[in-house]
Amino acid sequence: MTSSTRGASTSDDSIRRGHAVRLSGVLSNSLPALFFGSQVFYEVQRPGSSTWRPLATRLVSTSGSSNVRVTLSRRGTYRFRVRYMGTDDFLASTSRVVSVRVR
Repeated sequence: MTSSTRGASTSDDSIRRGHAVRLSGVLSNSLPALFFGSQVFYEVQRPGSSTWRPLATRLVSTSGSSNVRVTLSRRGTYRFRVRYMGTDDFLASTSRVVSVRVR
């Protein structure tokens, strides 16, 4: 089995309430196109919560990337991560956590 590296990023680390942020994830190894069409799961930890909740499911592009746009309406810090469940050929992985503060 080959391991996959998962990266996560946001378009902004601080936004105004009611505005949107774009979350991006990248699966990579020596041939990222091998992940084309794989599902990844975006998860959120809302302000004041310690529980990870499903946010969106996306398919990976030929470059190994995916993204989702989300509008945040509650003040506080949101934490996001992206999970790849793996296959027979690639190990499962979870991205680093990225945060967005809503003011």
